[in-house]
Amino acid sequence: MNAPVEAKVKASTWSALAAGMALAVVNAVQDQPGILEPMPGWAQFLILAVLPPLAVFLAGYAAPHTPR
Repeated sequence: MNAPVEAKVKASTWSALAAGMALAVVNAVQDQPGILEPMPGWAQFLILAVLPPLAVFLAGYAAPHTPR
């Protein structure tokens, strides 16, 4: 279990953290907590459910493999 953590795992983890924090900041910093309420339901779904996993996938896909 002393193997190094692969770059792909690190990139995906940091990307998930950044996406989650960005969504939290958007909701918390605004004057109104329901910042996403004026948007249609499908747009809210895309922002809250699809963008974070998409960011994680893209970060993992783009990061290079760790040499072994």
